[in-house]
Amino acid sequence: MKNIQHSILTALAVIFFAGSLFGQSQTLHKSEALMQPMPMKRTMDMPMPPNADATDNPVISTRDTKMDVLIGSSVYDLQTNYSICNRMSIDGDGNIMAVWTMGNSSGDGYSDRGTGYNRYDAGTESWMAPPISRLEDGSRTGWPNHIVTDSGTEFIVNHVFGNPEYKLHYLRREAGDTEWTESDIPSNTPFGSLWPRAASSGETVHVISVATSTALGGDLYEGMNLHPLYYRSSDGGDTWEVQDFIIPGLDTTYMIDLFSSDSYAIDARGDKVVVGIFSQFNDTKVFISEDGGDTWSETRIQDFPIDKYVIDSGYEFDDLPPLDPNSPDSLAIFTTDNTGHVMIDKDGGAHVFFGEMWVLDDVLTDGNYSYFPGTSGLSYWNENFGPDSTRTIADAPDLNGNDTLDVEGIGNIALYYMSLSSMPSAGVDDDNNLYLMYSALMEGPEFIDADDDQHFRHTFMIKSENGGETWSEPYDAINEYTIGDPLFVPFVEAVFPHVLRDLPGEDVLYMYMQDFQPGLSVRGDEDLPGENNIIFSQIGEDPIGSGIPILTEKYGLEVFPNPASESAQIQFELPLTTQVKLDLYNAMGQYVQAVSNRAYAEGPQQETVDLSGLASGMYFVRMQVGPNASVIRLLVD
Repeated sequence: MKNIQHSILTALAVIFFAGSLFGQSQTLHKSEALMQPMPMKRTMDMPMPPNADATDNPVISTRDTKMDVLIGSSVYDLQTNYSICNRMSIDGDGNIMAVWTMGNSSGDGYSDRGTGYNRYDAGTESWMAPPISRLEDGSRTGWPNHIVTDSGTEFIVNHVFGNPEYKLHYLRREAGDTEWTESDIPSNTPFGSLWPRAASSGETVHVISVATSTALGGDLYEGMNLHPLYYRSSDGGDTWEVQDFIIPGLDTTYMIDLFSSDSYAIDARGDKVVVGIFSQFNDTKVFISEDGGDTWSETRIQDFPIDKYVIDSGYEFDDLPPLDPNSPDSLAIFTTDNTGHVMIDKDGGAHVFFGEMWVLDDVLTDGNYSYFPGTSGLSYWNENFGPDSTRTIADAPDLNGNDTLDVEGIGNIALYYMSLSSMPSAGVDDDNNLYLMYSALMEGPEFIDADDDQHFRHTFMIKSENGGETWSEPYDAINEYTIGDPLFVPFVEAVFPHVLRDLPGEDVLYMYMQDFQPGLSVRGDEDLPGENNIIFSQIGEDPIGSGIPILTEKYGLEVFPNPASESAQIQFELPLTTQVKLDLYNAMGQYVQAVSNRAYAEGPQQETVDLSGLASGMYFVRMQVGPNASVIRLLVD
């Protein structure tokens, strides 16, 4: 594998609000435009009355492809601030359950926000229809995690986020039941607990979350802001024998502030439980229990050079390790991007993945710090490596092989507040082969959204057949086989992937959020709200490592005005007289109407598309010339 190290990053610093919630390598080069700073506005969760009325969303359908299945949708598009929740499980009969944060009533702050749920029936080999409303009966929730116990009990834990109610909420049903029981995980924290992550082993449920932040009206808990807390139930979530437990070492002896929500992960197998902490201004550590959570050990896998750093306290060049030639600034510190994932393989080995980042506390009077959004790279660690011994195993792809990440400037990067290659999630098959999925920026003009001039992200998969010692070349999971039509591939934003941890056969099963515009509406760019698809997909193990498909533009296809209402003009240019077929598709790739199907002369051409009677939204104009084709987006208002 050609590993592309984090040295592709740039010295583009943006302000990061401290305490806000939210082998061999090859260097890639960056343009000077990526050196400019950019202000950052951060939001994370949106408080709403917990008993606000829900608004149903009509069922939508998707392209009929074997690989790409629409299992749900959501206008609320922030599936996590950083690390991915455990969003998918499989039971002993092969049934698959998937969850996501669902919300459609954007006009009132998503009062209907809650758990979207779908289920694959192994007997009928089909998913249920996409849900039109959340699972919860009244509570406004977010960040659902799904696990299933050995007996088949389903357990979903999320949080209620609405001042003054901040608490861990769960839904539970035993095998064979059709109704969910709702309750809250008991807690004695003064202001509640938020942003949970869950794992299970046998009938035991393990949950980690954080005490409510001072930014939300909470207080320091045992001297720490966003204090991590551990919970355990030995009967599938019915009762809780461990509540508000502080893992030894995961306290003020280690850090004084977690800095960001969702910067942690958990997994369990047998009696082994693993917790990873990926906080940017702290050491990156793994806490491991070999006895089901009773006792714990800790391992530092990446050192942060200043222990228990307080923002605005300042540091000097001599406080840091020897200067890395790839550093974007002499005072920049290499760390995580707050996203991380932990997994225990079939042999009981712990594996840790996280996005890479550089940070800088450059202004000592504002309570903030900076990060470098042009950073790219995924780090990896397992128990065979020992302390302080991570490796870079993946990166944003160099699609055209020119040793340059072709991104003109930071304005072309959609704001997820993460690395350009981030959001890791991993699975393992019966032969103990490891599969890692992540989301990464796609370079080149063919992957730039015309509306906001930002690059799309795709999801990539890499594989290790030797316990993580080496990894394959990345496979772009957003391609003509999974999407169903190569023409839509450049227009897919694929983020928040989750791989089924225990893969039951030869296929890798995963889910992700699909959009047709880079970035988010809930935070970051704050794009206009629109429907996002929750996609379940699968790929065979053979294509992984086979390379990345590269797409090209054809015929100079353009459409104007865009947005349009009653009609729009389609322009294109032909190298010779030929038959051209023009069709209109909706955002799901479904055929809407024919525009034209006739012979056109050589040279520039123009055609009119009638839009009267069409619902507002996004559409695609598809141009077919023999075996070749091109596609362009069209907004109808």
